[in-house]
Amino acid sequence: MRRREKETDGHVTYLGYLDRSELISEMRSALAMVLPSICYENAPLSCIEGLSLGLPLVVSTMGGLPELIEEPRCGIACEPTVAGISGALRQIEDDDRLRSTFSSNALRRYESFHTPERYIESYMGTVEEVL
Repeated sequence: MRRREKETDGHVTYLGYLDRSELISEMRSALAMVLPSICYENAPLSCIEGLSLGLPLVVSTMGGLPELIEEPRCGIACEPTVAGISGALRQIEDDDRLRSTFSSNALRRYESFHTPERYIESYMGTVEEVL
């Protein structure tokens, strides 16, 4: 990471460990939450946290990640390559209206599917079905 800081002229910064409030502050300042995983992820907590802050998601096309950005659309699924990620970030950076739409949709998606209350409702519904 220290090498990348130098190579990118400050566009990449190593912050080390951050406590929760520092982490949230850093996340709020981000253009988007990027998860370029090459694994078959389902719903990583980092993405859910990004949605809760209204961050657009840039995710790879692997596993269940694309499902996190649909209905309402709140990000871009791309190939986990430099070209794919940089292209998606450029789109979000260059289009204020798109970024604003993704941001409000991210928060709406979080509130519709990922709040603790929604998880409890879903869990209890499953329990009731089984019983």
